[in-house]
Order: sequence, then C-alpha cells, then structure tokens
Amino acid sequence: MLWKKIRSWRSSKPTETAPEVPAAAMSMETGNGAESAPQGEPEPAPEGSRVPLARSPERFLNRELSDLALIARVLEESCNDAHPLLERLRFLSISADLLDQFFTVRVSSLRRAIEEGDSDTSPDGLTAPEQLRRVSDRADELTRDIQGGWEQIETCLNDEGIHLVDDAALTAEERSWLARHFAQHVLPALTPFTIDREHPFPFVPSGGICAIVEITDPHQTLLIPLPGVIPRFVRLPGDDVRIVTAETMLERNAAALFPGREVRHFALFQILRDNELALEERNDDLRLMVESGLQGRGKANIIRLKFGAGSSADSRNFVARHLGVINDVSLDELGSTGSDVTALDVATVDAMLGIADAMQLMTGITHRGVPGTHVSAFRVAHAATASRFRQRLFRGHPGQ
Repeated sequence: MLWKKIRSWRSSKPTETAPEVPAAAMSMETGNGAESAPQGEPEPAPEGSRVPLARSPERFLNRELSDLALIARVLEESCNDAHPLLERLRFLSISADLLDQFFTVRVSSLRRAIEEGDSDTSPDGLTAPEQLRRVSDRADELTRDIQGGWEQIETCLNDEGIHLVDDAALTAEERSWLARHFAQHVLPALTPFTIDREHPFPFVPSGGICAIVEITDPHQTLLIPLPGVIPRFVRLPGDDVRIVTAETMLERNAAALFPGREVRHFALFQILRDNELALEERNDDLRLMVESGLQGRGKANIIRLKFGAGSSADSRNFVARHLGVINDVSLDELGSTGSDVTALDVATVDAMLGIADAMQLMTGITHRGVPGTHVSAFRVAHAATASRFRQRLFRGHPGQ
C-alpha cells in the first residue's frame, strides 16, 4: 500500500543534521513583543523506566469511588441556588437513596470478598480491604454532607413558610389533633414487639425505620417498626404549612400504646441489608436461582446500622447485640478491640433518619408561593441520572 511505501522511504532516507543555532537567535524582537522559536520534541524516557500502558493501574478509575463521585455530583445540585427549592429537595432525597443503595449492593460485595479471603485486585490495583477503607472515608463524608444539606434545605423551607415542627413547637390544638389522628390512623397499624429471652428480636426489613422504646413498671424494652403504610410526613390543619414527621408523632403518643406505663427512653434506628444478588456461572435453572436469591434478600446480612440523634449508648448496644453486630463489646470499644465491625457498619446521624423519604414531603405541600412546584427539566434529568446509576449498581460496568 501507498502509506507503507512512504514509511519505508522515510526510514531509508538519511537524516540531516541541522546546523547549530545561536542562543541569541532563538528569539526575535518584534514590535509586538518577543516571539520564541519552536522548541524541539522532548527526549523520550529511558527504556527501563517506562511502564507499559496495558499494565498501568493509573489509567483506571476505581469503580466504587466513581459511583460515590456520581452521588456527590447529584448532591451538589441540591446546593445549587439556581434550582427551585423543591427541586433541590428532590436532588437531596435521591442522593440519599443512591447512597443507601450503594451500601446494600457495592459495599456488601466488598465485605463478602473480604470474608471469602479474595486476594484479587481491582483494575486500578486496589485490594478489597483497601477499597473498603477508601469507600468508608468517602461515604462518611457524603453522609455528613447529606445531613448538612437537609439542615440547609429545612432552613430554606422555613423561610418559604413551610415549617417542620418538633414536639416542643406544637400548640395545644395541634397536640389534640395529633392525638386523635394517631388513634384513628396510626395506632391500628402499629405492632409493638417485646424483646426478652422468650421473645427474640423480630425481623426488620432493609431500609425500615424502627423505634426502640424503654418503659418502666416493670422495665421492658420494646421494638415498634414504622410500617410503610404510614405517611412519613403529616400536615397539621390550618392555613399555615406546618408538618410533623411520623416519628415525632409516634414519640409524642407512644404512651398510648402502654396505658399506665411510663416511657423512659425513645430512639430510632434504620437497617440496611445485603441486596447483592450473587449468581453462579454454572446453573441449570437460572430462573430458580434468581428467585431463591431474591427471597433470601429479606434475611440477608446487615451492612449498615444507623441510629437517630438522641439515642443512648445502652439502646444502641442493645440493638447491635440482638442483631449480631457485636457480641461482648460495646460499640464504643470497637476501635480498640480490632473487631471486624467498623464505623462503616454503625453510624449515628445528627439530623433526620431516612432522608431518602424526604421526597414524600412534596406530596403534602400545596403552598402557592413555594418555588419549584412546577415540573422542570431538572426533574427529568435527575430521574434519568438515578436510573442510569441503578443500572450500574445492579449490572456493573459494560465489559466487566
């Protein structure tokens, strides 16, 4: 071919040595300033110091850290003042939901690899323990950022006349209305579980929020799961937009579940379980294998345990022991005992638990002056981003 002939002709042509150019002639003074002559190509690195590109891990991005970077990018949009306020709330809610999915799928896969003693490295040259340590640090930062983002948006909602009130801010009329609403719509759906030697710890699904309640006369510890049929946010009657969370309403009226007993302590926790579907390459019945894997997700290992603000050390240790997260040590002693359970598994959040449910807040808001009640292009783009991220979580990157 023609290009082969040209290449052979260039290789056979003797190279001519360019005459030396004085240093003073390397620059030329013009009316517009100094102009430098073109420099020659840099000398190639020594042959022994060059790393082949095909074997260089630096050319790869870590898959887990890349997913966390995507979540951080979505979270950044919740801080963008150019977006309507409720659109920012939607960005925040989906970023929290994606982070929970990341733990249940990707972190669970790393922990399983560590438990199985897998010594393989990722394409970027990191082992499973190294990836888990880096993921732990970055995920903790994202958790704090999401909590801070919720506090910031909550302040903006208050400025727009949408108030999320706690028990101390309720008026007498609102407390009376909440008591009636709780008795009619919430109390029939609640099922308290006594936890003692004769009554084991009940099953808690992944993502579910539960209340741990200590009552006196006699002393008992009970578990109250919040069922999904109960709305997470309840709007109080009146012209003003005043909203309470389901957990605030439960804490306010928990004594109604135990007549004549005193509620000593009330705390919330949330569980994230392993949702990774491990498939064997050789199986005659793929459908049956997938069905059994999906059925086993409900009782899968716990990946993360989150406690709400105000939970006592005794209640946290009580839940962690009954879930098998710890045995003879307390949560505060995990760092000094060298336990397999790290701070990645147990976390205490300062703001609201389950910020992924914050999108439900938009359902009860019908305030005409609130910006962001319209459907915007950001909402469509955000949903598309979340969909693509979920596909990456469950299917992996193409070619892997």
